[in-house]
Amino acid sequence: MKSADVVSRYLARLDLAEAPPITPKGLRAIHEAHLFSVPFENLSINLKEKVPLTHRAFAEKIALSRRGGICYELNGALYWLLKRLGFDVTLASSRVWVDGGLTHPGDHMVVLVNFDSRKGDVWIADVGFGAHAMKPLKLTKAGSQHDATGDYTVRPAGTGCHDVLRGDVPIYRIEPGIRSLTDFRAVYWWQQTSPDSRNTQRTMCSLPTANGRVTISNNELTRTKKDSRRVELMDDKATLSAYREYFGIELDDVPRPRFPLLWSDARS
Repeated sequence: MKSADVVSRYLARLDLAEAPPITPKGLRAIHEAHLFSVPFENLSINLKEKVPLTHRAFAEKIALSRRGGICYELNGALYWLLKRLGFDVTLASSRVWVDGGLTHPGDHMVVLVNFDSRKGDVWIADVGFGAHAMKPLKLTKAGSQHDATGDYTVRPAGTGCHDVLRGDVPIYRIEPGIRSLTDFRAVYWWQQTSPDSRNTQRTMCSLPTANGRVTISNNELTRTKKDSRRVELMDDKATLSAYREYFGIELDDVPRPRFPLLWSDARS
């Protein structure tokens, strides 16, 4: 299939009738549509489906197979789409803040969109971090950036790094330098195969809704709204039906975690 046809199918998946303009407003339209349409999910990992580490494979997974993915797949596909629409994009490596410390390099990947670097008009596009900012965040903007999910700050962290914070809580640190997908090959493999990877310990499929979020993890359906949270334990038949109803994902088998996180492990 020609790239132009994949782009058209991709835009249709996002419910966009045409390509938005190459402006911050156009970027925001794509970003928000992506988050509402394409789930964060690690089902391929736990179904042992092979997804090649290429931008085109990630884009086809979303546009043609109507699936989602983990951060490398979602942001890697977004990079491919934006580049073909004419945006100036690069990949950046990030480390995630967990329990007061940073995880390993490349634990997360984001897209930087440059409109005018001389004026500091560079934006962080991130559709692969689950419950995160719905709008792109400006990399060099001082002060708070309001979003439907909270108030965010992006601040310099020395030697070209930038920390992204929600409120006063640091979320991840963007490291300097332009990256390619091949720079993430080892960590992408680790995320799919290690018993210590959070992506192999529980299955996950999640999307924001107009007033909350819907998530399937293992056989558990969680629906949240502003002031309520409903959790439902399902059998396999109901789980497959829920994947179809809430995410439009047709599966033959219920995904099982490759290395289930035991209750005792979670408490240790």
